[in-house]
Amino acid sequence: IITGGMNTGIMKLVGEIVQINPDRSRPIPLIGIGTWGCVSGFKDLEVEGANVNYAKARSDRK
Repeated sequence: IITGGMNTGIMKLVGEIVQINPDRSRPIPLIGIGTWGCVSGFKDLEVEGANVNYAKARSDRK
Protein backbone atom coordinates (compact mmCIF):
# COMPACT_ATOMS: atom_id res chain seq x y z
CA ILE A 1 0.00 0.00 0.00
CA ILE A 2 1.36 3.43 -0.89
CA THR A 3 -0.18 6.48 0.75
CA GLY A 4 0.48 10.19 1.09
CA GLY A 5 0.05 10.04 4.85
CA MET A 6 -2.54 12.78 5.35
CA ASN A 7 -5.50 11.82 7.52
CA THR A 8 -8.21 12.41 4.87
CA GLY A 9 -10.03 10.48 2.15
CA ILE A 10 -8.41 7.27 0.95
CA MET A 11 -5.35 7.90 3.12
CA LYS A 12 -7.52 7.96 6.23
CA LEU A 13 -9.20 4.73 5.12
CA VAL A 14 -5.80 3.04 4.60
CA GLY A 15 -4.76 4.13 8.10
CA GLU A 16 -7.92 2.66 9.60
CA ILE A 17 -7.41 -0.64 7.76
CA VAL A 18 -3.81 -0.89 8.95
CA GLN A 19 -4.89 -0.09 12.51
CA ILE A 20 -7.49 -2.88 12.61
CA ASN A 21 -5.24 -5.47 10.93
CA PRO A 22 -6.37 -8.67 12.72
CA ASP A 23 -3.15 -10.61 12.08
CA ARG A 24 -0.24 -8.68 13.61
CA SER A 25 2.13 -11.53 12.70
CA ARG A 26 1.54 -10.56 9.03
CA PRO A 27 1.83 -6.77 8.94
CA ILE A 28 0.59 -4.87 5.91
CA PRO A 29 3.51 -3.37 3.93
CA LEU A 30 3.02 0.39 3.80
CA ILE A 31 4.96 3.22 2.18
CA GLY A 32 4.04 6.72 3.34
CA ILE A 33 4.87 9.69 1.13
CA GLY A 34 4.36 12.89 3.03
CA THR A 35 4.11 16.43 1.74
CA TRP A 36 7.65 17.85 2.11
CA GLY A 37 6.49 20.89 4.08
CA CYS A 38 4.65 18.63 6.54
CA VAL A 39 7.77 16.61 7.42
CA SER A 40 9.00 17.55 10.89
CA GLY A 41 12.46 19.14 10.61
CA PHE A 42 12.46 19.12 6.78
CA LYS A 43 14.86 22.10 6.71
CA ASP A 44 17.49 19.92 8.42
CA LEU A 45 17.14 17.35 5.61
CA GLU A 46 17.70 19.78 2.74
CA VAL A 47 21.20 19.58 1.26
CA GLU A 48 22.32 20.99 -2.09
CA GLY A 49 25.27 19.79 -4.14
CA ALA A 50 26.22 16.77 -2.02
CA ASN A 51 25.28 13.17 -1.47
CA VAL A 52 23.74 12.52 1.91
CA ASN A 53 23.11 9.16 3.57
CA TYR A 54 20.25 9.13 6.04
CA ALA A 55 20.17 6.46 8.74
CA LYS A 56 17.20 4.12 8.93
CA ALA A 57 14.75 5.18 11.62
CA ARG A 58 14.92 2.99 14.68
CA SER A 59 11.84 1.18 15.83
CA ASP A 60 11.17 -0.50 19.15
CA ARG A 61 8.54 -2.73 17.54
CA LYS A 62 9.54 -6.12 16.16
